[in-house]
Amino acid sequence: MMNRSKSFLLIVSLCFCHNFSLKAQDTDTSRIKLFKSSKDDIEAILKKADPTVELEVEIASKQKQAVEEAPSIISVVTREDIENYGFRDITDILRLVPGFEFAIDVQSLFGIGFRGIWGHEGKVLVMIDNHPINCFGYGNTNFFGHLPASVIERIEIIRGPGSALYGTFAEAAVINIITKTGKGLQGVEVALQGGAMQDNGIFGSQASMGYNDLSREIDVSANIAFAYSPISASIYEDFWGNTVQLGSKNSWRHFQNASAKISYRNFYFGFNRMNQRWVSPDEFTTIYPANNQGNIVNKLNHFMEGYQLGNKFILAENLQLLMRFEYTRGNPVTAKEVPNVSSSFDENYSTICQRFSPELSLQYQNAKNQIDFGFGFIANTASSFGRDGLPAMMVAAGDSISFVRRDAYYLFGQYIRNFKPFVLSVGGRYENTFWGNAFAPRAALNYIAPNQKFYAKLLYGEAFRVPLIWQVYSLQYFSSNVNLRPEKSRTFEFEIGYKQKSNLRISTNFFFINIDKPIVYLGDVDTYVNYGNIRSLGAELNAEYKIENWGAFSNFSYTQPLSEYTTTDFLASDRSHFLALPALKVNGGAYLDLPRFTIATYATFIGERYAQTQNFALNSDDTNPFLETEAYPSIFLQNIQIKGKNIFMNNLQIGLQVHNIWNANYVLLQPYYGGHAPFPLQNRQWFIELKYKF
Repeated sequence: MMNRSKSFLLIVSLCFCHNFSLKAQDTDTSRIKLFKSSKDDIEAILKKADPTVELEVEIASKQKQAVEEAPSIISVVTREDIENYGFRDITDILRLVPGFEFAIDVQSLFGIGFRGIWGHEGKVLVMIDNHPINCFGYGNTNFFGHLPASVIERIEIIRGPGSALYGTFAEAAVINIITKTGKGLQGVEVALQGGAMQDNGIFGSQASMGYNDLSREIDVSANIAFAYSPISASIYEDFWGNTVQLGSKNSWRHFQNASAKISYRNFYFGFNRMNQRWVSPDEFTTIYPANNQGNIVNKLNHFMEGYQLGNKFILAENLQLLMRFEYTRGNPVTAKEVPNVSSSFDENYSTICQRFSPELSLQYQNAKNQIDFGFGFIANTASSFGRDGLPAMMVAAGDSISFVRRDAYYLFGQYIRNFKPFVLSVGGRYENTFWGNAFAPRAALNYIAPNQKFYAKLLYGEAFRVPLIWQVYSLQYFSSNVNLRPEKSRTFEFEIGYKQKSNLRISTNFFFINIDKPIVYLGDVDTYVNYGNIRSLGAELNAEYKIENWGAFSNFSYTQPLSEYTTTDFLASDRSHFLALPALKVNGGAYLDLPRFTIATYATFIGERYAQTQNFALNSDDTNPFLETEAYPSIFLQNIQIKGKNIFMNNLQIGLQVHNIWNANYVLLQPYYGGHAPFPLQNRQWFIELKYKF
């Protein structure tokens, strides 16, 4: 298909609020004329636009292509979806995607799992406007109380391996959160939220500003977001019988994000800074002691900051050269904000990890062929001091230092051949790192029926996750492990689907994943090691129906371990389930969009989950080792939104949302045998949102 018509691309972007490409788009007279229409004309076009135009993505090949042609299993959440259903933040959205669910780690870190695999430590790449926000200390991303949906233009997700394009962290899935653009904004938009979880307040505010002029090929936007929320209003009890009342006092979270993007012709600059502050009632297994005022003072502060600079040079009609520079810095996600006790686990307080990566690539494209080839360099550094000012990393026994640098070089390439009704994609990425070489090839054969209604994908991809400097050399761990190697995985996928234009989309896919020697922390040796094997297989089904004024969706995912070949430490004691993550998850929702009101609801059914017992936590040790788990019952979470539009004045929206309306007992479980009790999360919440566009 690969339709390159410029006028068609404009209609697609107007209808579906597509993100402005990192590679500046060409312009022509028809696009300029359409864009220079009055604001009322443009709004009329948006309202009358055909909802059946093609949905295109860039995440799977870094070039625009239809979802059916993409060489990956893809999910897309558009601005239209966010507005119609009333999603509050990125966590709400990801839970509704097949295969994703959350679990608890240390320090009240809420990580993501996918297809039964604990992806928290560097197996799921999360980006905001292509800036990675996985911390360079562990590869973590901390969810809940995260990026508000009000600043999100769209989200593109690879439900499967992505290392062939993105390298490390992209082993199980890739998530790119795209903030609002100048083209989508054309002005200023502000939003305010306020609400409560029982008697605990919830607050948030966002502001977006954007300008676009296609005649001069300029797109400028900036987004700022703030959110504050308690994690729960329940009582949390650890396995040793200690308790703490959660709420605004002992489980608050602050989130801030600022982003800016500038595109001018073939030039692009982007910036993103994310900062999270939270109080953690526990560190590892037991509740943290309160001070004399009854407050938990175990506070953490994590940030990730990134800059991108790129330019495209047209060498010939179908050939272009791309130059890209990326710089990212941040601290480990477990960085303490306020010193409380003197212990070896506070050493990352003064740690900054950095990554600098220039990249050069050539792209050739004609009606049937696309070729991409390039190379890049990655400089990884970590600077770390303890609270006493002494070096906090150890490269060898007795050799403590404050700075470590480890570089990597990579080559990548892909070839896409469109020979209707098939599309063939082959490619890969090779990295030469200090920890060892890593290679991630991929191959895809897509079939699109001549009537454009049926399609099928046969996919194979390998992926890797490279060790991180902080994990290897930190004095926080009692033994240095310079023999750590990249973990590697292989994934087979098959998808078939049907679409009636874009009104109706139905797809189902089957997958098998094999992760060899994943990087895990072993308490027995107090360090990270390559250990064990994970094999996961399952199926996912997704359906969506949408017409002018209403829509609905439903999806289903089922995952099981291939227990005979999966290491026991990742499984329930009877080897039937992965720890903490459900085998079965079902999502669904519907909305009705009336002239003055939108009414929507969406829900998640989380099937039975398994986690360690209290008996295991209290009694298992080196002299009496055993694994024991218990089942946690399935739960049902439902949210609802009622939104009024232009009621008191034009461009003003007022929305009322209720989350977890049945007040289900939602707890997060630990996806490994670490002694952490179930952590209660998100009681019933309500809040009001006001949104106004200037």
